[in-house]
Amino acid sequence: MNPNVALRANRGMKPMCPLRAMDVVEPNFRLRNKTKQGGLKMRKLLLMLFCTVFVSACANAPVLTREESLKARDEKIAATTRIYENVKAEDVLIAADKIFRLCDGSDFQISHTENAVTGSRQWSIYLVLNAVFGVDNWIVTADQIDDNVKVTLFVCTAGAPMLVPLMGATTPDINSTIPGNALYAVFFNRLDYLLGRSTEWWDCETAEKKIKELGLHGVIDPLCSITTNDDKPE
Repeated sequence: MNPNVALRANRGMKPMCPLRAMDVVEPNFRLRNKTKQGGLKMRKLLLMLFCTVFVSACANAPVLTREESLKARDEKIAATTRIYENVKAEDVLIAADKIFRLCDGSDFQISHTENAVTGSRQWSIYLVLNAVFGVDNWIVTADQIDDNVKVTLFVCTAGAPMLVPLMGATTPDINSTIPGNALYAVFFNRLDYLLGRSTEWWDCETAEKKIKELGLHGVIDPLCSITTNDDKPE
């Protein structure tokens, strides 16, 4: 790793949405010694941030036809929704809470309602002359339908360099949720495991392999990056 690059995950920040660099006070940071793989993850994360946040903010989004728009929406629904048979909504929400805590329990701000659990996690990456701040916002809903549960997951992320206003959506919904299907596949695999529907837990290394094998696409940084943990359930 380039010795001039320091990676630190911000701990203990109060939840703010949107986050402003002026609101951030640097507490005690834990310096993480990263391997070459960590350096590659950092570059991928930074590339994702600058491409998706700044380029997309300046570029004109293509205007979809009605058919294209409906197709894109159907693909999002397919990626973000699962139907679980013979399970209780309460068990789903408890499992989702555990996924958040395993990912980065000390930084996740988690809230519960009757049929949903929400999570907000702020993160930061410190470089030599700059820093990038961001926030990932999650909402998992579980609606009981007889003996089945409809589970919906939306995730949005926003980030910006220091002294630049945070850019990107901060309210997760069908329109702002992260594109692709890879992130949702990893989350639902972990949910399956905790609900006893799968014997395999996708840690981050396994997730990368599965994404390639299954031809999935999209980022998984909210679950697997240099700012998250890769803890497994006991």
